Amino acid sequence: MTLISCPECKNEISSQAEACPKCGYSLKKRSEKKSSSGCAVSCLVMLILFIILIAFGSFYDSDSGRSSSSSSNTTTSLFDDEGLNRPSRSEPSRSDFKILSLKGVWREYTGLVAIGEIKNEGDIAAGVEIEVIARDKNGILVDSSRFWPNSISNIFPGETCGIDFPITEDRSAETIEAKVISVNIWR
Repeated sequence: MTLISCPECKNEISSQAEACPKCGYSLKKRSEKKSSSGCAVSCLVMLILFIILIAFGSFYDSDSGRSSSSSSNTTTSLFDDEGLNRPSRSEPSRSDFKILSLKGVWREYTGLVAIGEIKNEGDIAAGVEIEVIARDKNGILVDSSRFWPNSISNIFPGETCGIDFPITEDRSAETIEAKVISVNIWR
């Protein structure tokens, strides 16, 4: 046990005393203030580090390109612009891509062309391969084509890419279907 001087009256008192016996000055409040102040600073430092780690984590992608086994399909008539909603995932996956619109347009020299738009609703920029299938009025397969609508470029999260690709020259085609075949992160 050490003797210290009371900050208020300068009387010598025990370092473990909660208050000065002469003037009543509280030594406990002073030490609590120091520790609570130290705690507040520590908490603030931890909060700042946490925010920095979150910011760094959102810009750093440690996963390389992977494909998922879930599929995303849409079927539409030649004049229907509807697509199906797909849930977003935290890693690149076929289900991260939503076909916003899809229709078939007949062009003089190229035949039936799939026209539409696809959106990356995931968290990571990635490229997507699509297969479009043309069917006749009885649902029988007429023709199909596989392609990368954005070539070998990634579609960034929240962004869209146009679809414009020839499918068939067979005039019996009445409907088209599209599904995402694979996902790749182009480096």
